[in-house]
Amino acid sequence: MLSAVPLIGILVVSSIGSRSAYGLYQEAKKGEAATQLTEPLGALIHELQVERGLSAGFISTGGADSFAIPLAAQRTEVDTVLTKVREISDALPFKVPDDAALLTEALAGLEGTRGEIDQKQPTVPEMAGYYTSLIRKALHANEMLLSHLEVGDIARAGAGWIALSEAKEAAGLERATGAAGFGSGAFPPRLLSRFYSLQQLKYNSLEQSELYADVLL
Repeated sequence: MLSAVPLIGILVVSSIGSRSAYGLYQEAKKGEAATQLTEPLGALIHELQVERGLSAGFISTGGADSFAIPLAAQRTEVDTVLTKVREISDALPFKVPDDAALLTEALAGLEGTRGEIDQKQPTVPEMAGYYTSLIRKALHANEMLLSHLEVGDIARAGAGWIALSEAKEAAGLERATGAAGFGSGAFPPRLLSRFYSLQQLKYNSLEQSELYADVLL
């Protein structure tokens, strides 16, 4: 009977260890699933940021070829990534239902906005407002997917990715602001102030992402 005591202890410890290992396994699977969703969303965010910057240059220069030609090519890049995003769109509502609905609604306005840009109807701030709102919805969906991760390195990598994404968005807005200024040939005080504030936001977010650099590398 006494000999059974150590055996019971081993079984209890083994059971605890198994539950812990299973929890880690489940969290790793969640991380893998999140990555499968965040990768195409991340690509979409990047390509939209580039399209926003080129659109700013296109509008501010009155449709100069130096912006019109790369803008047309960039729209093709965005559409290619959108195809991949739509392949995962069925999974998003199960993970982040509210964000998925808002993103789908915002994407529905993309073609209409492009048409208005081609007609040079919106101002740069109006155009940037649409793209920035769309990008923020995609960013928030990605952040929500990653925020539920709990295991140490996986969670830290998720936090680092979020900070890096925010830095990249600030850099994208900085690029669009610069394109508007250089395209029009002038940097009014308000535009210049926004340019510098976005630059500072970019650096602050980069500093945050550096805290997780060892995991992201």
